Amino acid sequence: MKRLLSTLVLFMSMISCGTSPSGSAVKTIIGNDDRPYQSYSLAVAPRNAIGRLMLTSKNGSEVGCTGTLVRADVVLTAAHCLVFSGDSFDFGFFYSAYDNGNFTGEYKVKSFVLGTTSPSTVAGRKSDWALVKVEHLWGEQPAPLKMAGLAGSALSYPVTVDLEGYSGDRQGGEVPSFHFGCRLLKTITSATVSNAPLGTIAHDCDAAPGSSGAPLVQKIWSGYQIVAVNTAGNNDLFEGLTGPINIAADTRDAARALTTLR
Repeated sequence: MKRLLSTLVLFMSMISCGTSPSGSAVKTIIGNDDRPYQSYSLAVAPRNAIGRLMLTSKNGSEVGCTGTLVRADVVLTAAHCLVFSGDSFDFGFFYSAYDNGNFTGEYKVKSFVLGTTSPSTVAGRKSDWALVKVEHLWGEQPAPLKMAGLAGSALSYPVTVDLEGYSGDRQGGEVPSFHFGCRLLKTITSATVSNAPLGTIAHDCDAAPGSSGAPLVQKIWSGYQIVAVNTAGNNDLFEGLTGPINIAADTRDAARALTTLR
């Protein structure tokens, strides 16, 4: 069962997926755009736990990001979605399985824990995650997705994943977009030929502003797990691959924080 969104305006300025540390323009589509235009059922896992997170600051500015239920009352997203430059957060809502004004569940944002308070800095990029405490108001309550809880350095690359996000280049973020079978490429270390922030994970999943916080989901024998969180686009030269990469934060610290969140 779905209902029309009425609690927030539909058209808003979308927060960027991020900028490169140098401040240069970003390109978040890697080569060809591999996100199909056809619709997919949002009623099944893992898509039913993913949705649109809409946030408003005290001065009235609004941003839209992507979030995922990782506990019945907690949504995982990017920290920079909740850091308003020169302002502070006022209120927000999470809509599971959001699609063009319809959704299966509505949640009100109560509080949040940030992986970093400076997510747009080089040092902060690797911790650009947030756990958003929410209160269920209406509709269905899908089963949460679990986080892998692994550091990027513990992954066996490349890791095949899917990304679902509310990219602003698809009807202003009103519909979800998908990139199936993209890859987590490598954790950025001091030995990596890259200008990307140390500790972040390079990936080649196509995305656009509004997909910040989108889960990078891996299919495993028991179902699905979130391996990383989409955070930014980054123009770069990466290990001999000319052109841009996108970056993500791993789920190790977010998973740890979730175990103590009350």
